[in-house]
Amino acid sequence: MQHFSISRQQTNLLKGVGILMIVFHNYFHWILPITGENEFVFNRAYTQNLIEALLNNATEIPNTLLSFFGHYGVQLFIFISGYGLVKSYTKKKQGYFRFIRQRVLKIYPAFIIGIIVLLLYMLIVYTTVPDVSWFAKIGLKLAMVHTLIPRQALSINGPWWFYGLIFQLYVLFIPLYYILNKWRWKGFFMVLALSYSIIFLAYTPLLNLDVYIMANAPGHIPEFILGMAFALFPKVNLSRWGVLLSVALVILGNFYFQLFPFTFIAITYLLLQGVFKTFKKETWRSKFVAFYGDLSMWLFAIHGFFRKPYFVDTALATDNALEKIAIGLLYFLTVTLISVLCKELYNKAIRGRIKTL
Repeated sequence: MQHFSISRQQTNLLKGVGILMIVFHNYFHWILPITGENEFVFNRAYTQNLIEALLNNATEIPNTLLSFFGHYGVQLFIFISGYGLVKSYTKKKQGYFRFIRQRVLKIYPAFIIGIIVLLLYMLIVYTTVPDVSWFAKIGLKLAMVHTLIPRQALSINGPWWFYGLIFQLYVLFIPLYYILNKWRWKGFFMVLALSYSIIFLAYTPLLNLDVYIMANAPGHIPEFILGMAFALFPKVNLSRWGVLLSVALVILGNFYFQLFPFTFIAITYLLLQGVFKTFKKETWRSKFVAFYGDLSMWLFAIHGFFRKPYFVDTALATDNALEKIAIGLLYFLTVTLISVLCKELYNKAIRGRIKTL
């Protein structure tokens, strides 16, 4: 029996599609027409805003779709993390704390360099020296606990909420691995049921959480263990019926809260199908997307705070859809160049020293 297999090139393609969706989402959801998106909270009005914007502003369709759906790019990173961790852990099992240490050494360099770049950006662009409270919030993010603290998940730089989530998933990986490895599909559905139970409970007045459950591990364990299942279980495949069900869940889940939590795993399934079918052969398009997949760690770390003031404020000053897109592409080119510089700096000056730790 053969296991589902994702090559390194396909991994970079998935990451590339994910980071492109995320970067353009984080730009366009600040630009008119603003629809809102069902990401951390559910609001049917956001879906109605989307429909109205699509019907009334035909020239804004690309902007609007990226604004509303682009945040789902995060799910590809969650899936590929679960998949990749199983592959590496199966080959070489490690002690729990050694495993966590190695994961930390992978995510912290780009994060710390992103913080340094943000400090320089604040000093140069805003001519502002951060105060003590700013450093306290940065400390919470470096401790990876910011998503667990009320009103801190999106502080300083919104996209950085993901670091807290992925660290939590790393902490849970080995227990989840043993559950899935021992009980197979039964274990998968047990974990799935527990995760969705926590999600629905978190949205009830009974629990009354003041943090985003969808910014924390219980909210995204389903996509994570989906990636793990694709790596662990033989004869896992992408089916046409799975696509139809996923389309229905994504559409209905943006209209009805009862189905909202299932949109994330459904969109993951659809994106997998889309990427594998679109990039069957190596072309300039696949090379372009794979390049951004390889750069994704750095692009993610720095793209958020470069949106303002110049690019977003300039785009808000125009009603021309093409001008908004042109400004967005200029923003994209800017953060790409800075990300490449950060990556090169790390590779030449820091990477070798970290490997010796």
